[in-house]
Amino acid sequence: MKKSLIAYIIVAVIVVLHLIAFCMLKRSAAPEKPVEENPPAQEQTASGTPSAQPPASPSGVPGKSASTNPPPSVPAPAAPATPAPQVPATAGMPGPYYNGFFKVGEKALPDKLKRTVAPVRSGLVIDLDTNTILWQKDAAVVHPIASLTKLLTALMLMEHFEAHPDQSLKTQITITAADRKYFKNHSINGVYLDANEKYSLDEMLMCMMVASSNDCAYVVGEYLAGGDAEKFPAMMNARAKALGLNDMKFNNANGLPVNASSGRLENTGSALDIAYLGVRAMRYPGIMKWAGTTSGRLRADKKNPFDVNSTNHLLRGKVPGVTGLKTGYTDGAGYCIVVTCERNNKKRMVVAMGVNANGTDRGKLRDEIVKQLLEWSYTL
Repeated sequence: MKKSLIAYIIVAVIVVLHLIAFCMLKRSAAPEKPVEENPPAQEQTASGTPSAQPPASPSGVPGKSASTNPPPSVPAPAAPATPAPQVPATAGMPGPYYNGFFKVGEKALPDKLKRTVAPVRSGLVIDLDTNTILWQKDAAVVHPIASLTKLLTALMLMEHFEAHPDQSLKTQITITAADRKYFKNHSINGVYLDANEKYSLDEMLMCMMVASSNDCAYVVGEYLAGGDAEKFPAMMNARAKALGLNDMKFNNANGLPVNASSGRLENTGSALDIAYLGVRAMRYPGIMKWAGTTSGRLRADKKNPFDVNSTNHLLRGKVPGVTGLKTGYTDGAGYCIVVTCERNNKKRMVVAMGVNANGTDRGKLRDEIVKQLLEWSYTL
């Protein structure tokens, strides 16, 4: 009996030991609760920057700490990079301007030419075939640009047509009494637009590019701004920024100084900015047609036709191959010009700004400087 009892006890102990061992093995095999490796980052606003709401503390209450040590912090993700400026994908059109858009391959000027170009405040000579700067002087310095402003006005007109195929240079506009009042109050004559006259946008572009007419530039800006000319300068500044021209500043569509409490405000930019606008303008035949025209006629079918003559005197055979582009003058800007030229399948551009400020030579010194720079560039 005793032996039987002892046997039962031994069997019971063995069973209990097996049960204990089985439970321990099962517990050790069970997976632990996973630890969150990357806790949620800070909530971000629509702009991509972290919101002002503080993250929850380990206690679960914003702004309060728990009695236990908090888990290691995880760095918030960096704010997304600012997207690159978007520019219409016109065939053959360059992308936005950037530092290095023009390659630098400067050549030494002859001593005599160095003395000739001394009056230039800021300037460039560019080989357009290779996009290379052959000569420059303070080309990145911002100065008043006067009527070189009209390059951006003309570009925005062409871009408008690309975005609105139902409109074109043939589109007719009507000069209003309010336009005429504005011209009178601001002493803007140009081609003497009168109320109720109708013109095509091509005629307005002609007057802008050939005769640098300030009233026509105003009307084009008004058209592009949906009838509110006061909105157009903001549109110009936004477009310049999208094009990468961050140093440019516009107060109007034509480049005339604007009287303000802080003084006479000028539209401003650098020679590099102007050269870039010139490169884009050359891609539009509608602009270059008039930029290379010596004269035109407004109201040709009326009893009072009005002839317009180019302000770019280099087009009149003084320099072979000149194809454009735009002139400008104000007291603050001096005589300015961007000239394009093609000879023997070689394309050049010259920008000269600030020549003979407050002068009365009607741009003769400026033109002579540009002529000599062009002639030199074709010897390279």
